[in-house]
Amino acid sequence: MRAAYRCCLGLSLVVAMLQFTAARAAESFYFYENSQIPIDPAANRVSLQFAPGTPIPPSDSFCTVHPSLDLAISPMLLPRGIRVYTLRTGSDFASACGELLSDTSIIHVMPCYQTLPDSTLVQTTDRIYVEFVDGISTPDMMAVLDQFGLTFLDSSRYDHGNWTCELIGGGVRDPIAAANRLQEHPLTQWACPDFVPSATLDAVPADNYFSKQWYLRDTASPIIDIDAEFAWEFGLIDSSMIIAILDGGLTSHWDLPLERLLPGFDFAGDIRNDFIGRDDPPDSNVTPGPDKNHGMAVAGVLAASHDPSQSVAGVFASCRILPVKIFHNNGPPASSGETAEAIRFAYANGARVLSNSWTIPDSTSTQRGRCDQGRGVP
Repeated sequence: MRAAYRCCLGLSLVVAMLQFTAARAAESFYFYENSQIPIDPAANRVSLQFAPGTPIPPSDSFCTVHPSLDLAISPMLLPRGIRVYTLRTGSDFASACGELLSDTSIIHVMPCYQTLPDSTLVQTTDRIYVEFVDGISTPDMMAVLDQFGLTFLDSSRYDHGNWTCELIGGGVRDPIAAANRLQEHPLTQWACPDFVPSATLDAVPADNYFSKQWYLRDTASPIIDIDAEFAWEFGLIDSSMIIAILDGGLTSHWDLPLERLLPGFDFAGDIRNDFIGRDDPPDSNVTPGPDKNHGMAVAGVLAASHDPSQSVAGVFASCRILPVKIFHNNGPPASSGETAEAIRFAYANGARVLSNSWTIPDSTSTQRGRCDQGRGVP
């Protein structure tokens, strides 16, 4: 049996290598579980990853040195030293690659894609997430990754079957293509790129007093509230309930006392714009950044204390809050892999209700199972 397995592995690696090295102009889809989500090349964009420790060049001087880049449009900042530039009119990805790779500060040149039919930019990092079939040995998993120019970086602290991998070697690389080939491999269950979603925080009411909190108690006609007062008649003494707020961060407040805030975690970190490789790493500091008070507003609606001397009343004033920060203070939201790990963290730390007051265009395989976990299922 072991010999047959090895034979299957060897044949599959040969097939995978042939697939990986075959000339493909661009990917036309990415995998969401077993479904193919259609995409198109974003012909006027290019994603560049700079070497760790490289000083970030000013956009105007960098674009002047590289004439294929549009000087008039500022690059989009992504984690891990990645910047998305707009190509100048008349330039395309293929013609820009050689000129850009002559710059020793650039380690990867990656194509950009957009969703269909709305042309939303699909942003990725140099990481890929993969889960292998049951029973495969670690050396065999490493051999598969090696065939696709990937190296093992880490496994989820909550689900060791989920591997985080990273592109190795310089040059032109396509994370979506590598993930697609991995997904098609017979020894994997699924694979997907590390998307950086264009998430937006959803609006919440900004009312200051309970008499104005129409969503809790509406005295007008027709009545459109949630009848919170009827629920409160059953009592608010169950302080064992933990609600995780996945948002832009939390801090204590007179209406949300410190004793009801549990130790949380910041899965986004902060993007630095001085030296590549110096992005502030994830840590336990969940304090929101300047003008990043959306999470505080959500916490107030959910859990503000019932105290006549305070300002508003929360729906569940006795619960405990687990702050989980998934928005950078000065950049895009956490990537799909970081958000999936944040959901695992919330579940592993006792949360059975997750507040996700934000919107992302698409889900990924890394997030699907974690979202199922976060729906109140013990």
